[in-house]
Amino acid sequence: MNCTIRSLYLCVTDMDRAIAFCTAFVEQAPIRKDPVYSIFDIHGFRLGLFAFKELKEEHTFGTNCLPSIETDRPEDCFSFT
Repeated sequence: MNCTIRSLYLCVTDMDRAIAFCTAFVEQAPIRKDPVYSIFDIHGFRLGLFAFKELKEEHTFGTNCLPSIETDRPEDCFSFT
C-alpha cells in the first residue's frame, strides 16, 4: 500500500506568530495569509495554520493536527469490524 501525506493543518492561537515562525523555518512566505486559515506550499506539501479561536471552535490537547492522507488502497487503512 502506498500512502502520501498531501497536507497537514495545525491549530494555532496566534496567527501572526505562527506565520512568522513558519516563514522563518521554511524560508518562504505563505501562499495564503488570512486571520483564520493561512497556507504554506512546501514543494507541493500544503501546511495550513488554523486559528480555531477566531471561529469559536473548541480545542483540546491532541486535536491540533489534522493530516490529509492519500492512498491507493483506502479499504486497507481503516477497519471498524
